[in-house]
Amino acid sequence: MVKTGKSYYDGDETYWANRLSKGYGNISPSKAKLLKNQNGKCIFCSAQLINEDVIETHHITNKKYGGKDKYKNLTLIHKHCHDQLHGKKK
Repeated sequence: MVKTGKSYYDGDETYWANRLSKGYGNISPSKAKLLKNQNGKCIFCSAQLINEDVIETHHITNKKYGGKDKYKNLTLIHKHCHDQLHGKKK
């Protein structure tokens, strides 16, 4: 249940990011676990990841360099941050 007096439009991004990291909303259990591990924040820009954001999974050590699909090697990041991190043009 949503905390009394809370609205998705109240601007309390921390509250809603914490709910998202607990698996509420349209998020897979694996992404919820990653969000919880990183306190609901993007590792690139440190902003809260919220439900409307396009969120991508990023390998800390790239797979071509031996990185594995394990929680300790994965993090969540905004799509636009991921694009900047990898130098992609929009």
